[in-house]
Amino acid sequence: MTLWNQWDGKYLEPITDAFNDYMAANPCVAIDLTKPDDVQSALNTAIPAVTAALNNTEVQAGYLIAAFGKSLNTGVPMSNSSFQPCQWSAVEDATLAVWQGRQDPKAATDAEKATIDKCVAGVK
Repeated sequence: MTLWNQWDGKYLEPITDAFNDYMAANPCVAIDLTKPDDVQSALNTAIPAVTAALNNTEVQAGYLIAAFGKSLNTGVPMSNSSFQPCQWSAVEDATLAVWQGRQDPKAATDAEKATIDKCVAGVK
């Protein structure tokens, strides 16, 4: 996980230590504390972790990410696969579950894969 921040010097040191301790106790977690030089430019290439992040005024000021968030919240995922009908609802459900914070990414994609696999097996 990457956490953008604007921390400096002695304030950053205890925060870094706390995250390092957490990662040592939880080896499956990786946290990167990043301080973008230009937050506005960085927003043009980043996707907020959850819908609530879109409420941040700096995030809203980034046209591309604001448009992506709006599209994700109102759009429908689409595939060009020959098994497209099997993917529609599974991908939509998983994407929205993660985006809205109802499921973690692994649980959502595991459920998505199981749904798609079952449907594809029925099509063959």
